[in-house]
Amino acid sequence: MKMKVRHIILICILSILMVVFGFVGGCFISGKCNYKYKNTNEYLNKWMSLIKDDTKLNNIIIPGSHDSGSYKMLYMGETQKFDISKQLQLGARYFDIRITNDNGTYRIFHDIIKGVEAEPIFGYFRDFLNENPSEALILDFQHFENDSEEKVLEFINTYLSDKVLKNNTALSDLAFIDGLTLADVRGKCIILFRKSVGYNDLDYVFSRNNDACILSDTCLNSNYVKEYNIKGSVVYLNDYIQKYIDNIKEKINDEGYKGLFVLQAQLTDAKKIFGPWSREKNHDANMQSWISALNNHPDFAYINIIMRDFLNQEKCENIIRMNYYKYIVKDEYDELYMNTFKVA
Repeated sequence: MKMKVRHIILICILSILMVVFGFVGGCFISGKCNYKYKNTNEYLNKWMSLIKDDTKLNNIIIPGSHDSGSYKMLYMGETQKFDISKQLQLGARYFDIRITNDNGTYRIFHDIIKGVEAEPIFGYFRDFLNENPSEALILDFQHFENDSEEKVLEFINTYLSDKVLKNNTALSDLAFIDGLTLADVRGKCIILFRKSVGYNDLDYVFSRNNDACILSDTCLNSNYVKEYNIKGSVVYLNDYIQKYIDNIKEKINDEGYKGLFVLQAQLTDAKKIFGPWSREKNHDANMQSWISALNNHPDFAYINIIMRDFLNQEKCENIIRMNYYKYIVKDEYDELYMNTFKVA
């Protein structure tokens, strides 16, 4: 009996040591993102002002922020280095927002890790649009936990009530979103909840698809298959990212509308040991090269929002630069755009 107890104690100790060493090893090997905030481009915070008014929103190539509020998290959950205010200044216009009710305090979360309080980010969005009325924001509330939906609606109504886009037309939400031009949405934000969450009867809440993108009549598709995103960078770009583009092409073929399309350009830490930065620091150069060549991609016309981890000036500029090849830059800003975003 004593031997059995000792054996159990030994197993428990070894298990604890493995967890501790795994955590310490993850911190040591991958570390935290070492980016320092830098923005030497005065047009990043107002880059949409350079785009023609009649351009459809889903024809613009837009920098997107994955797990946008995860800054200041433990390294295992952190996918962004800079707070949302800085991400806005760097050019991000799509935000992936996940909110949980943490015993009455509403926080950003990523898997089991909780982060900063959520309420201030709504103030960031309001202040940014007040200062930059030429811009438009896409706020994708991908996940809710612990009945946080009602509080999120309260935050939206408190901070963004005069800035949310509403469908007061006879069009379906999908047809409405699909037809939006930049002129329709300047100074506004589009609010998206998962279709399964409900609240789509509200005229300012639009539905997003599930990860598999198998639902119909949804306004935003952000196809995610974990099996794809856990691959190595080269394999992912060579063999899997095209599957996401093919998914939106099939949706358009089936439904006649594109809606908004988010391309998941980040990799996933499947083992949850080394953290998102360990994947991104080895993936970034490959992803940047892939984006730089997009204008020669046969499916360039389908690209809309490109969602990335650890946004910085270079990543956002590289995405925004591609709009030049869509021929949607205002004529009077053509040369300025070429010089500002280093168009080749």
